[in-house]
Amino acid sequence: MGQVAVSAGTPFEEIPAGWRCPVCGAPRSQFSNIGSKEGPSGFKENLNYGLGVNTLTSQQKNLLIFGGLALGFLFFMSLYALK
Repeated sequence: MGQVAVSAGTPFEEIPAGWRCPVCGAPRSQFSNIGSKEGPSGFKENLNYGLGVNTLTSQQKNLLIFGGLALGFLFFMSLYALK
């Protein structure tokens, strides 16, 4: 039986029924479409990890990062006021 050629990037739904995996030879029926329209696998679950910073917007993250740097700089500069 000849190998059915499928080009890279072909959507799973468009792969012909006679296709077999070129690596292991398994038929298309042994595979399932794990593609997600909601983003990468596990993306929503990973938003719950950390200290809540995964749910911040990019503006909020920038404020935390650069605000922390500015605060650290002010603390460093305040050391010159000590005698």
